Amino acid sequence: MIRIENNQVFSDTGKMVRRKGSDNYFRRSTSLPGYSADMFEEVDSVPAYTKGDYDREVERLIAERYTIGQEIQFAREKEEAGEKYSEYLAYVEACKLRAVENLTADNCHWHKNQVEP
Repeated sequence: MIRIENNQVFSDTGKMVRRKGSDNYFRRSTSLPGYSADMFEEVDSVPAYTKGDYDREVERLIAERYTIGQEIQFAREKEEAGEKYSEYLAYVEACKLRAVENLTADNCHWHKNQVEP
């Protein structure tokens, strides 16, 4: 169960805690005014990567081939771009797969909030 005592948020079962809607995991953290236990949840483990990590890696991989300006142009001129737009979409899908591979590699240290047990 999540507890807030002496300005600290923690699990009384020793599990990791995550603030709902965030990628922040911890065993014990400072509680701010207005925090309540229902703003947090207990988790059994910390994921290998967060959605933010994944999004940043996909963006990084896409940027290896396309500039932001090119992406905006594709978004505005989908039909006129024709085959180039289809190639772009296929590349984005490939980047999503590569991002997962990169983030789950054994030597990956992407998750900045990883806490040792």
